Amino acid sequence: MGLKIPSLLAQYLTTYKHLNITGIGIFVINEKVSLSQILFIQDYNTVADKELINFLSSQTGKMKSLCAADFNSHVDLINQFLNIGKPFFFTGIGHLVKIKSGQINFTQINTEVVHKKNTIQSETGFEDLIFLKRKIMIHGSKSLMWLIIILVLGIGIWGGLEFYAKRKIQNEQKEKSIKEITTPTYAKPNTPSTIEQDSMGIRNRTYRFIIEESTNPRAFIRFNLLKSYGLNIEMFTKDSVLFKLYFPLKVATADTLRIKDSLSALYVNPIFTKPGKVTIE
Repeated sequence: MGLKIPSLLAQYLTTYKHLNITGIGIFVINEKVSLSQILFIQDYNTVADKELINFLSSQTGKMKSLCAADFNSHVDLINQFLNIGKPFFFTGIGHLVKIKSGQINFTQINTEVVHKKNTIQSETGFEDLIFLKRKIMIHGSKSLMWLIIILVLGIGIWGGLEFYAKRKIQNEQKEKSIKEITTPTYAKPNTPSTIEQDSMGIRNRTYRFIIEESTNPRAFIRFNLLKSYGLNIEMFTKDSVLFKLYFPLKVATADTLRIKDSLSALYVNPIFTKPGKVTIE
């Protein structure tokens, strides 16, 4: 399938000079100081750019909806690391770690040292050299601390790749279902066959496939995120407290159960949907 999302994020940052990580913050290349200096701005309201999903799709050859799902899985993995106080390493960029106050600290990789040594030939070797350099410079107990960090990162990266690989296989298996969902069929009007189909419950009508019920600001962040991917997501509320996010799809009644299961697997977070699956109105 080509390049993986971690390396593509670094490539996107280098090309577009910024990188939005949903619900976490923004990486920016500070061109006024140096083309190699990267800044991080913490902002929980950040949403991914539509251009990022288009970029991932063009590089991997996958559908935009699958690239969006892959990116969301990667963001979930980042949050898992940050929420337990473990540093998360961004290939070719640096690492983030959340401290007890809730602030997220960013440490950029030392690209200048690596180029001067001219000993790096691969992305993996680059990361190893940076940590080795720090280990040599720090003495006593600090050396042990960096060694522990390296081990934790190694275990974390392995676990993350394992998780990412499983999600990718699941998404590829559902690609066919997504195509069918986004291309609904329409009944032919005023024909005997149409009347017969209607009596069997196959009439096409527009249903609301509700994927989430949540409050502000969660509802608006999720809504803006899905909209940025070019998806036909809608939102409504009856009391201005609880907001429902849904896909309006015109489909045959007989197809609603299959579509409901497909959307549940792709977009539903059980925490924000009481039955744990898509509901239909």
